[in-house]
Amino acid sequence: SNITAEGASNIERLTLTRCDLSDSLLMTLASEMKRLTYLDVRGSENITTDGLKLFESKVESRPGASQFCEILY
Repeated sequence: SNITAEGASNIERLTLTRCDLSDSLLMTLASEMKRLTYLDVRGSENITTDGLKLFESKVESRPGASQFCEILY
């Protein structure tokens, strides 16, 4: 959550491998990191496939969304 603490983020590529992440963090990333086009969360055991689907859905429904986010899990 510190990544998004400053408000809107300009980060486009983010790698968080082998971290203790959760589905709720994915939702935070999807809503706060509007420029994110690449996310690597390999080795994060607490993320579920449902969480990944919700993340993708939230990213795709962003206003003016013309890009998809590539996710490595």
